[in-house]
Amino acid sequence: HGTLVNSPTYSSTNGGSIVFDGVNNAVSLPTITPTSGATFSAWIYTNGTNSNNGTIFSNWGTGGNAYFIASSAGGRTQILVYFAGTLIFTITLPLNTWLLLTITHNGSTVRGYINGVLRNTSAGSLISATNVTSIGYDISRSNYPFKGNISAAQIYDRALTADEITTNFNALRGRYGL
Repeated sequence: HGTLVNSPTYSSTNGGSIVFDGVNNAVSLPTITPTSGATFSAWIYTNGTNSNNGTIFSNWGTGGNAYFIASSAGGRTQILVYFAGTLIFTITLPLNTWLLLTITHNGSTVRGYINGVLRNTSAGSLISATNVTSIGYDISRSNYPFKGNISAAQIYDRALTADEITTNFNALRGRYGL
C-alpha cells in the first residue's frame, strides 16, 4: 500500500495505471529492505523525454542507492539498474508501448527481464535501505521524475524464477495489448 504524493493521476485504460507527469509525482511506500533476495516488477509505459532519469523503484540506503531502477534520461530508451550504489546493467526498451519490467536479485546475481525474456545478468549486492521506498519519483533525493504510466508494481522478498516471471507476464499481457 502506498501514498500518492503531488497528485499523480489515474488512467482506467489497460486495467488501470498511475500516470506520472515527469515533474514530481510519486507513490511513497514504507522502507522496503530486501535482504537475501528480491524481485521488482512493474508494467510500465514510458513516453516523452525528460532531462533526468525516471524512477520506477528507488530507495536511498547507507552509502548510496539501496536500489534504483529507472528509465534513462533523454529519449528513455534504457532501463538503468543500480544496487548498492553501483550501476549493475542497462536494458534497452521501446518507447510508447507497454512492457513488463522484472528485476530479480538472488543474493549475488541480478537478472533483468522484459516481457518475461531475460535481457541481462550480472553480479550485484543489496545494501540496507534507510528511507521511504518510492515509485515514480525519488522522494529521498527530490529528483528523478518518471514520465509515463506504471501499473501493477510489486516488490517481492525473494527472487522469482524465470517460470514465475513468464506466468506473471502471460497472466496480464492481454490487458496491455501484447
